[in-house]
Amino acid sequence: KALVAGLASMDFSGTARKVDGGYIVDGDWQYVPGLSMATHVDLGVTVEETGARIICVVPRSSLRVNDNWNMLGLLSSGTLDYSAAELFVPESYTFLPGPENLRRGAEVLRLSPSALATLNQGAWSQGVGRRILDELKQLTQENRGHSERDVTSAEFYAEFARHYSHVRGTGALLREIWGEVNDNLEAGTKPEVELQTMMRLSAALSTRTVLEISHLAHRFAGGSVMRNGVLQRFFRDGHAGTQHRGTAHLVTQQCGEILSGTLPEGTHWGFYDLVVPENT
Repeated sequence: KALVAGLASMDFSGTARKVDGGYIVDGDWQYVPGLSMATHVDLGVTVEETGARIICVVPRSSLRVNDNWNMLGLLSSGTLDYSAAELFVPESYTFLPGPENLRRGAEVLRLSPSALATLNQGAWSQGVGRRILDELKQLTQENRGHSERDVTSAEFYAEFARHYSHVRGTGALLREIWGEVNDNLEAGTKPEVELQTMMRLSAALSTRTVLEISHLAHRFAGGSVMRNGVLQRFFRDGHAGTQHRGTAHLVTQQCGEILSGTLPEGTHWGFYDLVVPENT
């Protein structure tokens, strides 16, 4: 079975030239999770003759892969860059983007790729946040009876409780919001702008919580977070994951603009950013 790395299809930075039987594709793409494990890859391209956007599916072996994922964290995601040069893609290996062109698969696939990214980011942040807290909990138990250790101080216990509640709170918000999304999908309706906003906001808040928990570990865990090990790995992953564009601080600001009701009617979410109608 083919394993397709498809997130690069969100970036239509490539170009396609129409020829008999298909297209000639050129371009460069960045930050493609799972590329190191993929057998096939999606290429988001713009057709030169028409300006239309299409997605091409090609074997990974036909691309020039740049093994440049030398990052602080998330190393196992294999998020590499790649490029194509004068690559022929048969027309039968192309399709139109957008949930309206979905032919098969689960109902959740009718959401936009950016909306699905918030689901993935929210789930990831919950897992990382809980795991760091679990590691801190174990470290505290191992140091029980040593009152001089930071990880057994009264201040640590208060901060641990606060961050624990934040993880539980953002987790509950994520489940509530995605329960509403699921109800929409089952009813065959598209989530309204406010619900789309809360999808992004809940994932952004959960991701922010991971960053704060990482700071908690760095502040109280001492050398345990500095040495190679599980706690250090999740500390690095937590910081790397907060750089995701879909949950960046700008997204939270835009969510506030939507929820405050200060933007004109017709404002909606584009791929990652708000689309605000021009004043007439």
